[in-house]
Amino acid sequence: MRGWPSEPPAGCPFPNSPEITGIAFTGRHREYEHADTWFPSWAFEGNLYSAYADGSVEGIEASCKGPAPTTGQAVIVGDDPLALTVKSLGVHHEATLPYVGRYPAGTLVYNGVWYYGTYATEDGVGAVVGFRHSSDYGKTWTDPCLTPLHNFFHEGGTVDDSITTLPAEFITAIVTVSLWTSMPT
Repeated sequence: MRGWPSEPPAGCPFPNSPEITGIAFTGRHREYEHADTWFPSWAFEGNLYSAYADGSVEGIEASCKGPAPTTGQAVIVGDDPLALTVKSLGVHHEATLPYVGRYPAGTLVYNGVWYYGTYATEDGVGAVVGFRHSSDYGKTWTDPCLTPLHNFFHEGGTVDDSITTLPAEFITAIVTVSLWTSMPT
């Protein structure tokens, strides 16, 4: 087992936790599926709903680059992290042009509606296309009325153009914040 004590940097504005004094990896783990880009969000009924990309869940492949890119969606059921059930809910076909790929950027389930953000990308920069949503936990989807060129932040073109594009990490962060702050109360 490898452990690290809790050593906040000088000037940290938060007090030390009396309960959490460090972190340790025990080696106990479980591998479920062979995909990446997971953004799980809890739904009211207790399940987690998530995007997945560039891999497969139950043999259903999501591939975010190429002439016919897809992004995946899955449900994660269970309370024990070592005994979860992960089920694919299928893939969604995505438009990418003029970019070369389309990736999940964040998901949120709020009041029974699953919001799923995507971005189009080329060489690590791209445009937030928007958010599709599902009111039946991924059985059917309503696509945004946006495209890679007519998108959420009005970005456009490719990395060869002299236009503003955003790094993929920033896109993921801003989509997550947008989802949380734009939900009705």
